[in-house]
Amino acid sequence: VQSGKLRLLAVFTANRAKRFPEGPTVKELGIDVVVDSPGGLIGPKGMDPAVVKILADAFRAAAQEPRHLEFLDNMDQPLILLDGPAYRDAMARTYAEERELLKRLNLLPA
Repeated sequence: VQSGKLRLLAVFTANRAKRFPEGPTVKELGIDVVVDSPGGLIGPKGMDPAVVKILADAFRAAAQEPRHLEFLDNMDQPLILLDGPAYRDAMARTYAEERELLKRLNLLPA
Protein backbone atom coordinates (compact mmCIF):
# COMPACT_ATOMS: atom_id res chain seq x y z
CA VAL A 1 0.00 0.00 0.00
CA GLN A 2 2.76 2.41 0.91
CA SER A 3 4.56 1.79 -2.39
CA GLY A 4 1.39 2.46 -4.36
CA LYS A 5 1.22 -1.06 -5.82
CA LEU A 6 -1.78 -1.96 -3.70
CA ARG A 7 -4.88 -0.02 -2.71
CA LEU A 8 -6.33 -0.36 0.76
CA LEU A 9 -9.97 -1.33 0.37
CA ALA A 10 -11.00 -1.16 4.03
CA VAL A 11 -9.93 -1.85 7.58
CA PHE A 12 -11.86 -3.89 10.12
CA THR A 13 -10.95 -1.74 13.12
CA ALA A 14 -13.29 0.78 14.73
CA ASN A 15 -11.31 3.72 13.32
CA ARG A 16 -9.46 4.37 10.09
CA ALA A 17 -5.76 3.51 10.03
CA LYS A 18 -3.65 6.52 10.94
CA ARG A 19 -1.20 5.90 8.08
CA PHE A 20 -3.99 5.38 5.55
CA PRO A 21 -6.79 7.80 6.45
CA GLU A 22 -8.30 7.47 2.97
CA GLY A 23 -9.08 3.79 3.65
CA PRO A 24 -12.58 3.44 5.14
CA THR A 25 -13.62 1.06 7.86
CA VAL A 26 -15.90 -1.79 6.86
CA LYS A 27 -18.47 -0.29 9.21
CA GLU A 28 -18.39 2.93 7.15
CA LEU A 29 -19.07 0.75 4.11
CA GLY A 30 -22.22 -0.61 5.72
CA ILE A 31 -20.86 -3.87 7.11
CA ASP A 32 -21.58 -3.96 10.84
CA VAL A 33 -18.29 -5.55 11.89
CA VAL A 34 -15.38 -4.34 14.00
CA VAL A 35 -12.44 -6.65 14.60
CA ASP A 36 -9.63 -5.59 16.91
CA SER A 37 -6.42 -7.40 17.76
CA PRO A 38 -6.46 -7.55 21.54
CA GLY A 39 -3.57 -8.93 23.50
CA GLY A 40 -3.33 -9.51 27.18
CA LEU A 41 -1.84 -11.41 30.05
CA ILE A 42 -4.01 -13.75 32.08
CA GLY A 43 -3.33 -15.86 35.13
CA PRO A 44 -5.05 -18.55 37.13
CA LYS A 45 -8.16 -17.78 39.14
CA GLY A 46 -7.40 -16.91 42.74
CA MET A 47 -3.96 -15.38 42.17
CA ASP A 48 -2.51 -13.49 45.10
CA PRO A 49 -3.63 -9.85 44.65
CA ALA A 50 -0.11 -8.65 45.49
CA VAL A 51 1.30 -10.71 42.60
CA VAL A 52 -1.44 -9.44 40.29
CA LYS A 53 -0.51 -5.85 41.20
CA ILE A 54 3.21 -6.43 40.61
CA LEU A 55 2.54 -7.98 37.20
CA ALA A 56 -0.05 -5.37 36.21
CA ASP A 57 2.26 -2.49 37.17
CA ALA A 58 5.19 -4.05 35.28
CA PHE A 59 3.19 -4.70 32.12
CA ARG A 60 1.58 -1.25 32.25
CA ALA A 61 5.05 0.32 32.44
CA ALA A 62 6.40 -1.91 29.65
CA ALA A 63 3.42 -1.15 27.42
CA GLN A 64 4.26 2.55 27.61
CA GLU A 65 7.92 2.16 26.69
CA PRO A 66 8.87 4.24 23.63
CA ARG A 67 9.94 1.18 21.58
CA HIS A 68 6.61 -0.54 22.22
CA LEU A 69 4.65 2.60 21.38
CA GLU A 70 6.67 2.93 18.15
CA PHE A 71 5.89 -0.71 17.30
CA LEU A 72 2.17 -0.14 17.87
CA ASP A 73 2.27 3.01 15.77
CA ASN A 74 3.96 1.13 12.91
CA MET A 75 1.19 -1.48 13.07
CA ASP A 76 -1.58 1.17 13.25
CA GLN A 77 -2.60 -0.21 16.62
CA PRO A 78 -3.76 2.00 19.48
CA LEU A 79 -2.49 1.42 23.00
CA ILE A 80 -5.44 0.28 25.09
CA LEU A 81 -4.61 -0.50 28.70
CA LEU A 82 -7.23 -2.36 30.72
CA ASP A 83 -7.04 -3.67 34.27
CA GLY A 84 -8.02 -7.26 35.06
CA PRO A 85 -11.79 -6.84 35.45
CA ALA A 86 -12.06 -4.49 32.46
CA TYR A 87 -10.01 -6.89 30.29
CA ARG A 88 -12.16 -9.84 31.39
CA ASP A 89 -15.32 -7.90 30.50
CA ALA A 90 -13.87 -6.81 27.14
CA MET A 91 -12.92 -10.38 26.25
CA ALA A 92 -16.37 -11.69 27.22
CA ARG A 93 -17.96 -9.01 25.02
CA THR A 94 -15.59 -9.80 22.14
CA TYR A 95 -16.31 -13.52 22.41
CA ALA A 96 -20.07 -12.90 22.31
CA GLU A 97 -19.82 -10.44 19.41
CA GLU A 98 -17.60 -12.71 17.33
CA ARG A 99 -19.84 -15.69 18.04
CA GLU A 100 -22.80 -13.68 16.71
CA LEU A 101 -20.78 -12.67 13.66
CA LEU A 102 -19.97 -16.31 12.91
CA LYS A 103 -23.66 -17.16 13.19
CA ARG A 104 -24.63 -14.29 10.83
CA LEU A 105 -22.08 -15.56 8.33
CA ASN A 106 -23.50 -19.10 8.64
CA LEU A 107 -20.15 -20.33 9.90
CA LEU A 108 -21.61 -21.53 13.19
CA PRO A 109 -24.89 -23.27 13.95
CA ALA A 110 -27.60 -20.81 15.00
